[in-house]
Amino acid sequence: MLAFNLGVELGQVAIILALWPALIMCRRVNSSLWMSLRVGLAGGCAAIACFWTFQRVAEVYSTLA
Repeated sequence: MLAFNLGVELGQVAIILALWPALIMCRRVNSSLWMSLRVGLAGGCAAIACFWTFQRVAEVYSTLA
C-alpha cells in the first residue's frame, strides 16, 4: 500500500514538474492567458472532484438501500 501511494504522489510531482516551465512562460508572456489557464485547470479539477464525490455517494446509497 505504501509503495502504491508513493507511486501516485511521485506521478503527481512528475506532472507538475513537467508542466511548470510552460505555465511560468505563459504567465510571463500573456497574463490573460495565464488567468484563463488557472481558472480552467481549477475548474477541471473541481469538476473531477465533484464527479468522484457524486459517484461515491451513489455507491454508498445503493449499498444502504
